[in-house]
Amino acid sequence: MGGGSFQSVDGSGLVLPAEAGLGALLFIKEREPQLIVEEELATPFLDCDRFLSDAVFDAAAAAGFNAPLEREFEAVVGFFRDQVLENPGITDGREGAVGERPAFAGQGAEVFEAAQRLPAAMSWAEARSGRMRRMKTWRDISIPSFDGMVNWPGDGRVEMKRVMSIADGAVCNVTRLNMSVHTGTHMDAPGHFIADGVTMEAWPAEATMGRCRVIEILDPTAVTAAELAPYDVQAGERILFKTENSRQGRLGEPAFFEPFVYVAEDAAQLMVARGVRSVGVDYLSVGGFFKDGVETHVALLGAGVWVIEGLDLSAVEPGEYELSCMPLKLLGADGAPCRAMLR
Repeated sequence: MGGGSFQSVDGSGLVLPAEAGLGALLFIKEREPQLIVEEELATPFLDCDRFLSDAVFDAAAAAGFNAPLEREFEAVVGFFRDQVLENPGITDGREGAVGERPAFAGQGAEVFEAAQRLPAAMSWAEARSGRMRRMKTWRDISIPSFDGMVNWPGDGRVEMKRVMSIADGAVCNVTRLNMSVHTGTHMDAPGHFIADGVTMEAWPAEATMGRCRVIEILDPTAVTAAELAPYDVQAGERILFKTENSRQGRLGEPAFFEPFVYVAEDAAQLMVARGVRSVGVDYLSVGGFFKDGVETHVALLGAGVWVIEGLDLSAVEPGEYELSCMPLKLLGADGAPCRAMLR
């Protein structure tokens, strides 16, 4: 890491300041994984579209480099997207690569020079242990569906039955499933509480695919605006709430737990005002059983905020992750089962 900087290997002579280079690349790695070639590089070089891997980040951590907050680097992500991802003529410097390198040195130097002047708001150790936590592999945060599983009172018993069986002489196994679309890990479309709201076939992928933040709530009753406000949620964020529901394993209990932790209406209104993209909760409803059941749903869904319910966050630490959550494409449905994953 000679001289406390990252240097390009393309002969341009561009030297990236250590704090700016690491901070920008950390942000890109966390928020824009499609821009990262995941390979273990032995040296901390930036070679155009070949970016720093985990091995380099680990080495940088040992050297004490800082990682600025990710929202300070929106311009950096835009630059790399324009100059790298969308440039068909780019070369990665490996043997046999073809194409012309884009105008990287001059513009890159300007971007990183500006980035260097931004405050290093947290250390790498703080970032890795909390706000920018990463998992190497996907973690399933959906709950299993099965015959007789707990569901919302009045929705009818969940029935999953094998109607054809190889063991009984059939050529294949066939299972029939009968349940509400609001059972288990599922998604609410705006049409669930909004008369003219869109339904599940209109689900926009960006609502529940991409970077997300898991926020741990300590209030044993509800997610309130007072507890949420210090987290400074931002426009476009995907927010998942880990609450006492997860800490007590309530989704794994055989009986419906009426006083589950829910999102209070004032917290829902705060997220709507901030422009949050989607909200996920760790029980079967974002609104409460006794309070704010309708109000919270209407506030969020009425503003086009997509809702994921029934998430198992019991083994997930608060921090930033990549979320993959896709619902069934049910035409005209107000909700749909989904599979949710984090890494």
